[in-house]
Amino acid sequence: MKLSFLDWCRVNWKFLLGVAIPIALILVGKRINIKQAWKQAKEDKEKEIEIINKANQGQVNSIKDAVSDYQEDVKEAEEVYGEQTEILAVTTKKERVRISELDAEGATDELNDRFDLD
Repeated sequence: MKLSFLDWCRVNWKFLLGVAIPIALILVGKRINIKQAWKQAKEDKEKEIEIINKANQGQVNSIKDAVSDYQEDVKEAEEVYGEQTEILAVTTKKERVRISELDAEGATDELNDRFDLD
């Protein structure tokens, strides 16, 4: 059985592709100055790294500003509402103790009064 050229190409297409790619790269490489392309790629990569570093520094500064603003807001809120928060905590604790001491009937009555269930 004799293979035709096209049949041989269909069977050995990987070999042909493996030979064609390096030949194409060599031909294209001779037209383009590889050192110049390599230098340009290196410069572009350095610019990219510089831009990423600037963006990262900007993000870090923004986070620091946001944290300091948050801390100032919390401090102001504690100054303004600190006493009321303590009063609320004491009232809540007293209410919990009062409700926990109720028996089943008293708890049911408390729920009925609170949610208008009658």
